[in-house]
Amino acid sequence: MLSWIPRFVLLLLPLAATAQQSADAVAELVPRAWSAIQPQLEDSRHVSDYSVIEQSVNEACGNDQDCQLELLEGLMYKLEDVYHLPAAIYAAETILRIAEKNERFSWMGKAHAELMRFHGALGNEELATANLENAIHYAGLAGDRDRVLHLEFTKLENAIDFADPDEAFAALDSFLVGVTVRGDSSAVTHAHLRLMSAKLQAGRLTEAEAHLREVEKLNLSPPYTPQEAAAVLIAAITRGDLAVARGQLEAAKEHYRRALQLTEEDASFWLEILVHTSLAEVEWTTGNHRRAWKLIETARQKAADRALHDLLARVYELSARIAEDERDYARALGYYRQQQAHLDTFSHRSEGFDLRAYYLNQEKEQLATVKENQALQLELQSTRNRILTASFVAVCVVVIGLLLSTRYQQQSRKRLTEQNALIAAQAERLRELDRSKSVFFTNVSHELRTPLSLILGPIGSLVDDDQLSTRHRELLKMVQRSGRRLETLVNDILNLSKLDSDQIQSDPTPTLLTPYFERRLGDFVSLAGSLAIRYTYHLDIPEGAKANLDREKCRQILDNLLSNALKFTPEGGSITVNVKYAAGQLQLTVRDSGRGIPAQDLTRIFDRYFQSSQPDHVAEGGAGIGLALSRRYARLLGGDIEAESEPGRGSSFCVYFPLEPIADPATPVIDVAPVAPAPAASVASLPTGKPRIIVVEDNFELQEYLRLILEPTYHLTVARHGREALSLLKIEGRHIDLILTDLMMPHMDGFQLIEEVKRDAILQDIPVVVLTARSDARARLRTLQYGIHDYLLKPFSQDELLARLASLLRNRQKRVDYRAKEENPSSHNGADLAWLEEFQAHVQAHYADAALDVPSLARTFAMSESTLLRKLKLLTGLGPKKYLQEIRLQIARQRLEDHDPVTLQQLAQDVGFRSARSFSRSFRQRFGKKPSEYAAD
Repeated sequence: MLSWIPRFVLLLLPLAATAQQSADAVAELVPRAWSAIQPQLEDSRHVSDYSVIEQSVNEACGNDQDCQLELLEGLMYKLEDVYHLPAAIYAAETILRIAEKNERFSWMGKAHAELMRFHGALGNEELATANLENAIHYAGLAGDRDRVLHLEFTKLENAIDFADPDEAFAALDSFLVGVTVRGDSSAVTHAHLRLMSAKLQAGRLTEAEAHLREVEKLNLSPPYTPQEAAAVLIAAITRGDLAVARGQLEAAKEHYRRALQLTEEDASFWLEILVHTSLAEVEWTTGNHRRAWKLIETARQKAADRALHDLLARVYELSARIAEDERDYARALGYYRQQQAHLDTFSHRSEGFDLRAYYLNQEKEQLATVKENQALQLELQSTRNRILTASFVAVCVVVIGLLLSTRYQQQSRKRLTEQNALIAAQAERLRELDRSKSVFFTNVSHELRTPLSLILGPIGSLVDDDQLSTRHRELLKMVQRSGRRLETLVNDILNLSKLDSDQIQSDPTPTLLTPYFERRLGDFVSLAGSLAIRYTYHLDIPEGAKANLDREKCRQILDNLLSNALKFTPEGGSITVNVKYAAGQLQLTVRDSGRGIPAQDLTRIFDRYFQSSQPDHVAEGGAGIGLALSRRYARLLGGDIEAESEPGRGSSFCVYFPLEPIADPATPVIDVAPVAPAPAASVASLPTGKPRIIVVEDNFELQEYLRLILEPTYHLTVARHGREALSLLKIEGRHIDLILTDLMMPHMDGFQLIEEVKRDAILQDIPVVVLTARSDARARLRTLQYGIHDYLLKPFSQDELLARLASLLRNRQKRVDYRAKEENPSSHNGADLAWLEEFQAHVQAHYADAALDVPSLARTFAMSESTLLRKLKLLTGLGPKKYLQEIRLQIARQRLEDHDPVTLQQLAQDVGFRSARSFSRSFRQRFGKKPSEYAAD
């Protein structure tokens, strides 16, 4: 509970007189200059151009440097008064720049001291420490003994953070004795105040109180000077802190209230916020809750007005602890997050800085300088000796030099030989690793092709079977297309391995260019239309042009570039393809208006398996081999591929390679007729009596599969990504019964969609089922934290999906029906939801107890069984028994998905079921899958 006084606040005391003197010296100039710069600074608190300060000073003082320095000092303290520290730093740096031109050490010492305070207040400890060292140096050159003592004391204070506390405080006490002997009353008072605060923070209460009594002996009375007002205020705060430390809370309140009155009489916003926070904690501890919250809100507002992140972190930390005492854990979590955010902002400025290491490095540099001076002295002595010994020494030096040179060359050659051998060994090791990797991918690809053949072959035979129903034939065709896509991916990986070992050669075929590119580019018209993307292509090819073209490699290059362009271009965007053939050179250019590629990723997009790690890019999957394979193909054909991009404006890929023209008209060519694009799938109009489900999935094949298995039972609305789904929900949200969504999608992923749904009061009650290929525990935990009702991993069983959807929709309908019977169905509020969270927490803590039943739950929550039933029905649609069973089944499912090695009987007992048979039956009814099937998976 103890508060503490930041060191930079205490540093204000000895400098206040200086500020006043500067204000007196330029009494007429400061107000006039301040009135000129204040409106511009108030327009934007975050501008980085503060040249208006220097312009105002130059207009007022001309070339008079003394006037410039004093006026800048006065404006600097004005800026500090309004806590505009960036502008105050600019003023101090301008003072330093002017003083450095004429080596005015006194002003340079002042400027560095002020920069130390300002950077310390902003949390930039590295800059504060560097300016402290410079301030001591230049104050010493200026002969300003008082300032040197003042700054040396600050340096000793810093040592408390990393040195032995006893040694650090002993040094500070010695300093106090020194200034006392000198008879410097101002320095003595200031030292007592700073030692009092430091020892209080270190828990040395008796020593802190001794310093406090020395300050109180001054018997100061109003009207106070600025130094006296600060001393009285800090003494009052310290009295309150000591009273808190000793459990004298009523006395602490009196001291804090007196300190608060002093801050109102003599404004000190930093200390005022500290007093508000400390008094609030005491008020809360003594039961004055309303008063405590009022003080906390005042402190929060004052700290926020001045962007004091360290004090805001302190206020939110106290708010979180009080919220925990009130059992409002959701609000406490929010406060802790706010505290961490402000702590991160404040500490970020000094991230990676170690004060102890800083001073150790300084000592090392001083020792290095001493050694360097000693070496120079030895060199001078050696020179004198060489002069005295004349020719004899010269001959000896030449002989020794030759011997040393020969030995050094021998050692250098030996080291070079060893380094070359090491580099050669490392290079061979890397080549071996690369060969092993290539062999691994080749073997895996070959192993995959065998089961793929056994999948695609029988499916092809089944598709041709006339006895199949239309629905079954469509399902088989969908499997066939997905299998061929997997086969293409396997072939791509195999081709990359073959390219590494130069096993793939160009296979040119005589081709009519215009029909070939008409077909290849026309294949994407339907897909682009379904994505609401403007897609155009232009062929600049002479009529009837024929050439030897590697058709398959060109096709793969085009497919990869256009697939990526469609993937990263939003709705309403555009894609343009230009194909130009002239002078035996083919050039393909694909431009899109998508999100673009960050500069740091642009140089790596052609690397094999590369995936962007930019935090603002949603996860969209992909193997990362398409562009790598396209570049290898382009270079194999004698050309290359280049990329240009501007984030937010789109990307452009240009492929070029030579083509051997065919001039002989008799040469046979393989003509390629354009194929009409397949019509885009549409959502069937279903009866309005069916439950309405919105499916959010970006894969068209999976969309079609979900339609085939769900449309007989449900009315489906399909969205291609989170942003489109959110737009549909804003319009039809009241009529949607369930959301079935993927996680990895473009534009807005599943996590972002869920956040928006849970934030909307109208949509948050809709059950959400996550259907995803991400099986990692982190993604699953994140979905559960959002309150997701269920999730399935791809690949999934049709029966399992239907069973889970049916269960969730039945529960939702029960909840809706029950609320409709209530007289006031919308009466549940935040208190009801808090009760439900408490109830759920209790059930999750005791679910393994088979004796946990409805009567025991009613007794625990002090209500009748009928009241408990009514309350749970209203909030969840489930009775207590069903609700308890749901919790137990969900926990069992999580353990099965985590492959927990337990028997079915043991798992049933662990989650509170009395028999394995009833557990298995209930599990299958809920999830459409037996527990034993998880082990098989």
